[in-house]
Amino acid sequence: MNENIQYENRLIAFVDLLGFKNAVENSIKSDEIRKCIIYAIKQNERLKKDNYDDSFMNESARGVEVTFFSDSVVISYPETYDGALFFILLELVWQSFDIVNNRFLVRGGLTYGQLYHKGDICFGPAMNRAYELESKIAKYPRIIVDELLINEDMINKFRHPSNSLEFEINFIKGLVKQDPKDKNWYLDYLSQSDEFNLDEKTIETYYNLLKKIKNNIEEDLENYRQQNSKDMQKVIEKYEWYKEYFNRVITEGIKEEYHNEFLIK
Repeated sequence: MNENIQYENRLIAFVDLLGFKNAVENSIKSDEIRKCIIYAIKQNERLKKDNYDDSFMNESARGVEVTFFSDSVVISYPETYDGALFFILLELVWQSFDIVNNRFLVRGGLTYGQLYHKGDICFGPAMNRAYELESKIAKYPRIIVDELLINEDMINKFRHPSNSLEFEINFIKGLVKQDPKDKNWYLDYLSQSDEFNLDEKTIETYYNLLKKIKNNIEEDLENYRQQNSKDMQKVIEKYEWYKEYFNRVITEGIKEEYHNEFLIK
């Protein structure tokens, strides 16, 4: 093997679809669940196709790599990509919206470090760290953003040359939130109403999405509570965390007159 294998400094996100395995088991009796599974897989395929398709953005030419397998997705950006942190966070916002709109929850980790990522091959210390953030630190349906990324020097390192440092800091910190209990930083995708370019039509799209998420969480929580088994307790804890997060987004970002309509009881 003559190929020279070298690590690069890259941003890497490892994202897992929570509930995917259970959905596959339950899909035997439900056509609706099978449709959700197919949609989730096609979304992953679209993400990868868009990244490598010459007729689209061909982000791979700029060093962006996407790998997916079963219920997980890995996205990485080279540190040389202008605005890499800015863009990978935005990509994760949209991917998260797509996934929860399809009735799955997301858990993941975003970090920076030494990585080899070419096509379907991905390994290195940064991959290990991203997986650790997802599997051991996140615990709940959230994408943990490594604390090393939430500082002025690191934000400046990835700053897009057309943006001022002040703008970049405000934008990046507007995409993340610190958990009041364990102090971990996570992607605050549900609050990103600005990404819908809110006019009269798109604000309705955003509100309808929130209503759909609310209904799904209430229904799923009720189903899991009725099962009343020890195995379900950890699942219920994850949904309870998400319920708190969702309600916090509503109380902080939606007019009070709409709270009763949106809040998960």
